[in-house]
Order: sequence, then structure tokens, then C-alpha cells
Amino acid sequence: MKRAYLVFGPESSGNRIMTRIINEAFDFNGGGYTNADFSQYSLIADWEKKSQNKGFEHTIKYAPDNILYVRSVPTGVIIPKIYPDISLICRILQYRDYHIFPICMFRDFDTTVASQLNKGHVQTITQARFNISHARDFIINSYGLCSLLPICIKYELLIDSLDYRKMIESTLNINPIQTVLYNANTKYPKNPNI
Repeated sequence: MKRAYLVFGPESSGNRIMTRIINEAFDFNGGGYTNADFSQYSLIADWEKKSQNKGFEHTIKYAPDNILYVRSVPTGVIIPKIYPDISLICRILQYRDYHIFPICMFRDFDTTVASQLNKGHVQTITQARFNISHARDFIINSYGLCSLLPICIKYELLIDSLDYRKMIESTLNINPIQTVLYNANTKYPKNPNI
């Protein structure tokens, strides 16, 4: 069975940790891939390089049987930020007979706002609130357009609950999670202005 783990979530919602968990808990046999901008976890494989950055629809024909694809929504450092065409990605994967694990990351709303401001993803609380709300709707609706029920993963439960992690392992059909997890929310005490 060909597998595609898709990890989408608002910026600062836990995409990196989820990508690391899947990467460490599933044997991609050197063929996995993430297009994330954090080289520590990047597995840009030969199949991606062959596409010469022509886009996912061209890239996928070189893909191995098991892939990991991650994007923050919206993504990019330029304004306006880019919304990846999730439904197109899913339709291409479906056409190519991949079993899709459509993941949508969630994190405490106010903490995500504070993190986005801290990391410079946005300039204002209003922009962060809009981006987070719009991103969540966009991701879920994009999966729905392809008749995919999103696997919504809550960051706080992933960090704090062993039972929740076991449920995620089972749902994603991955090995037991061995990734060292810590609660990054402690960096962002509750702010009454958010």
C-alpha cells in the first residue's frame, strides 16, 4: 500500500513536531519527503529534485511509495502568503493510488496567536486570529472536497496524554512514538490582550 502522510496546520500549530513524530515512527526507507523549511527534518529525496521545482503535479511522478508532505497554512515569508492547493495535492495522490492520512494540526488558539507574533509570522493579533481561523477552515474544506475526513490532532493532547498518542499511533498506523516531546506552550503565558 502506498501511503501519503499530509500534515497541514496554521503556522505555529505543531506541524514540525508532528512531522518529526511521523518521520521517526514510520520507516520511509530513505524515500520519505517533506518540503518543510526546517532542514533538520527535511528529507528532500531524489524524486523531488528530478522535478526541478515544477510543482507537486510534476514532482509526484518521481515519488516513492511512502511520502511525508508538510506545509503551514498560509505559508511563506512574503506578503501575501501562499495557500497550498491541498485539494489538488489530494486528488493527484488519489489518482496515483496513495492511501492518504489527511492530518490537520490544532493548538490552543491564544498560544498559536502568541507564537505567530513571537516568530514574526504576523504583525498584529488581528492578522494572527484571521490567519488561524481561515487556515483551519481552508484545510478542513480542502480535505472535504476530496471526500477525506481530516485527522485532527490537538497539540496539547499529543504532548500530555499517553492514551492520545496511542490512539494517534493506531490511526496513522505508525510505530510507537519515541520522539522526545515537551510542552512549548509554557513559553507563552496567557495574555489577556489576545
